[in-house]
Amino acid sequence: MNFDIPPDLKEFLSSLDRFIEREIAPLQAQDDNERFFDHRREHSRTDWDNGGLPRLEWEALLNEARRRADKAGFYRLSLPVEYGGQNKGNLWMSIIREHLASKGLGLFNDLQNEHSVVGNFPTIVMLLSFGNEAQRKEFIPGQLAGKVIMTFGLTEPDHGSDATHLETVAKPETRNGVKGFVLNGRKKWQTGMHVATHCILFARTSGRAGSTNGITAFIVPAKTPGIKVESYEWTFNMPTDHATVSLSDVWVPSTAIFGPPTSGLSVAQAFLHDNRIRQAASSLGAAAFCIQESIKYAKERKPFGKALAWNQGIQFPLVELLTQTEMLRLLIRKTANDMDSMPDREVEKKLTDKVSMCNYWANRLCCESADRAIQVHGGVGYSRHKPFEHIYRHHRRYRITEGSEEVQMRKVAFKVFGLSDGHFKCGSLNALLLAIIASSAAQGVGTGTIDGDLAALLQCARECIGDATLGAGCSSAENYICQCGAARSRIEEDATPCITAKCAASDIQSIYDLTNEICDLVAISQGTSSVKVGSPSTTAAPSNTSAQSTARGASPTTTDDSAPTTTEGSSDNAGPTSSSTTPATNSKPVPVGAIVGGVIGGLAVIALFAFAVIVVVIRSRRNR
Repeated sequence: MNFDIPPDLKEFLSSLDRFIEREIAPLQAQDDNERFFDHRREHSRTDWDNGGLPRLEWEALLNEARRRADKAGFYRLSLPVEYGGQNKGNLWMSIIREHLASKGLGLFNDLQNEHSVVGNFPTIVMLLSFGNEAQRKEFIPGQLAGKVIMTFGLTEPDHGSDATHLETVAKPETRNGVKGFVLNGRKKWQTGMHVATHCILFARTSGRAGSTNGITAFIVPAKTPGIKVESYEWTFNMPTDHATVSLSDVWVPSTAIFGPPTSGLSVAQAFLHDNRIRQAASSLGAAAFCIQESIKYAKERKPFGKALAWNQGIQFPLVELLTQTEMLRLLIRKTANDMDSMPDREVEKKLTDKVSMCNYWANRLCCESADRAIQVHGGVGYSRHKPFEHIYRHHRRYRITEGSEEVQMRKVAFKVFGLSDGHFKCGSLNALLLAIIASSAAQGVGTGTIDGDLAALLQCARECIGDATLGAGCSSAENYICQCGAARSRIEEDATPCITAKCAASDIQSIYDLTNEICDLVAISQGTSSVKVGSPSTTAAPSNTSAQSTARGASPTTTDDSAPTTTEGSSDNAGPTSSSTTPATNSKPVPVGAIVGGVIGGLAVIALFAFAVIVVVIRSRRNR
């Protein structure tokens, strides 16, 4: 086990420092550019007469620093080689971001808008992962040249962490023979809207509120009629470029769809883990800067003729913070290194809790370190002649914006306590799924609009569901007690983009509908009523607020993360097969052969159901 920084990365850091001293430091010292970094920084950066937006000369300086970094070969480090980068991963980027942040405030790595001489490129990563060829050709070179600037429109005035409940809708509409969509709704915290050329907008195109399926992403020109900036929200750390935007009958062609239709949340999460681990490293670097500056000051400052460093009231808090930075540094680097060794889907399954640990604790540690630095420095620490208040004001936002502390701690807690594992292990959802879909196909019941070969689709869907089940913390890919319990919404969320991308399913809800009978069985065996997949009740908000749902003829129910729901007054819950016994209204007459196959398939399903119930009940009693 070797904890040393790789030699080539050490050389890169040295080369980067030389570049900063040669190119960036003189640019910062040129004319009166220092005003953007000393005690005048907030006023110099903020155009108070223009809604609190960044001043043009401030943004021009940042652009010049990026241009020089790009010319020197540092800016595109993490991008693929074909886009001028070196394809460096999370370990490199984490160490670099910590290194730059540990140097304090400066043009090389400013806190205000996450500017850095080594770029991060979240929207380019999204385009590489989900953009079609035309979108990649149009937008990636444009972004690198500074001609394309994209905002990210997921959050809404009434919906933040509960993004599946967003109220912005997109309805199909053809204009002048061109198929497209009309968007209506509102977005909040669309950063960079004042200079944006395009907006990535998320809207519901199908499904019920609360469902992870049915949300579609669009790339929309910012000047499209109907897009209006309502306000810019003034924040703890000014200037602001965080807009509230209204969308009124915004028409876009179907070519504006970004990523898989109805699976737009997968686009939103494309850079999630990478961004969180790198932000954790940046916060760690800023914390280390605050601590080291405090240690230096404590050795120099001598009240009553004796250095502050001799005072245990100064020593002990700094020792605790320093200890935490040392431990956190190792966790961040190990996690980043592990992330580089596996595909993104594996990261979600195996490392998402570690990434959350790094991110929420680093952001909190940075705020605590900045606050301690203010205390150690006394009055001057509280003033803007020191950078600590600026560091605190900026990094305080990351305890909210990069996934709130509470959401990330909840993610860790579910992993640690196995809360999504159910009470006992039993049976196979995927084995029963095979019989259900085969029988339903033979009878012409419940198959929806699934395209392609049913058997191939089924195997693909089973693999996606199995992977998502493991990712949700279940003990096995075939643990249907877990699949039908608290983990169900997460499994649906993770399986949906996989099924949509790989299984040629034009109506993914039909796949989930076919698993409802199984969860009815599970619920009956435990003396409860089931929660239907695809209903709003399957996704609970982090605050445990209940969501309303009506599932395939059942009465409205309320659910939370802690217990199954109770459905009253509904005959549809009388038996496990009641929800799939009525043919679809658009079904055609069924041939005799299909009827015979349906009967045989139905008998097989009944036998499997009976066996499943017996096994569930026996094992349930054993665990009492």
